[in-house]
Amino acid sequence: MKTNIISWNVNGLLDITKRDSLQVLLRMWKPDIICLQETHVKGWKRHQVKQLWGANNFNYVALDSIGRSGGIIIIWNTNTINVIDFLLGAFSISVRCNYINDDFVWMLTSVYGPVHDFEKDQFWDELRDMRTIWDDPWVLSGDFNCTRFANERSEPQVITRSMRRFASLVRNHQLMDLPLVGSHFTWSRNTSWSKIDRFEKIWLQDDSLRGLMETWWHSFSFTGTPGFILAKKMQALKEKLKVWNRDVFGKIDRLVQANLISIQGIFAQLALDPNNAQLLDDQIIAAADLKRLAKMHSDFWKQRTNINWVEEHENNTHFSINMLPLVKETRVFPNSRSMGL
Repeated sequence: MKTNIISWNVNGLLDITKRDSLQVLLRMWKPDIICLQETHVKGWKRHQVKQLWGANNFNYVALDSIGRSGGIIIIWNTNTINVIDFLLGAFSISVRCNYINDDFVWMLTSVYGPVHDFEKDQFWDELRDMRTIWDDPWVLSGDFNCTRFANERSEPQVITRSMRRFASLVRNHQLMDLPLVGSHFTWSRNTSWSKIDRFEKIWLQDDSLRGLMETWWHSFSFTGTPGFILAKKMQALKEKLKVWNRDVFGKIDRLVQANLISIQGIFAQLALDPNNAQLLDDQIIAAADLKRLAKMHSDFWKQRTNINWVEEHENNTHFSINMLPLVKETRVFPNSRSMGL
């Protein structure tokens, strides 16, 4: 069975822009499991995890950060993954799981390796000892804060004890190191008016809209009374905005995807020419665009949720009003129970 797993060192989730970016990617990639390292979060609550995941079909296990350092969380789709058991270490989380309606059992470990040399032996011992508890097929992922080979860093590096232990772990457990794609490295530091009102917040994030609206408004030409002219102009503006909204905000996912491809291309070029000033500028601009698009995407879906709630509330209100005559005719019997819906 094909499984979509995302493992990512997010370098902190306290920044709302970082969470917006993550929500966009999760909505696009629809993972079965996500493993996030260096969350900088202590004491996860279910509503916080739901805000990231975006639905109710999840469960999670987390390792708290120490202050503003470290922290790991694994979140899985309960419609596709069943977690049988889990282990919490000092530097890792491991889950033993199987697919829904499938008896094949496997294990997943997400790690955030220590930065300090005096803790590295404890880290490798933890992974070794964990394998003595479970011996199922193993997916090992995360940020090891260590490389296996000297050529896996852009700057010259000597072979260290920790690198040898990393290579030994991979060899002894017959792990397969998945190749990178796209980069050489993984790290670098009536009703229609209400609809217009509803989308106003997200529209204002586009700097060009005000100028476009002024241009459109002055381009409209109608004859008649002032009230008639105003009404016709507003109607024409509404049609313009509908088309503009479809062309701009109706394609947010594609814009985000194009931005990610652009960022990946820039990283690949920087790996070959790390001091290229133009590429470094392009990287900054692309990252800023991703933040902007993520904020737009987040606001779009938040407002979609609010719209659905309002429309559902209005429908329920209409239903209640229609039922009022029937309620008035209902007789209340002594000792009858009150039923809450």
